[in-house]
Amino acid sequence: MTTTTAPAGPAAGGRHGWRLVAALAVTSTIGYGTLHRLLAAVTTARLLAAAAMRSVGSGQP
Repeated sequence: MTTTTAPAGPAAGGRHGWRLVAALAVTSTIGYGTLHRLLAAVTTARLLAAAAMRSVGSGQP
């Protein structure tokens, strides 16, 4: 059996490839932004909890 291959047309790469690149760029940006916000929220919550524990331990209101 013989197999022949045809050259890739514009649908194989071209514009569709750039759509994929754009989609990956958008999802990466959203992912990093979400992670950054989540880390900031968790860090703030931990700092507030630590401050509350220090005030309880020292007897200050």
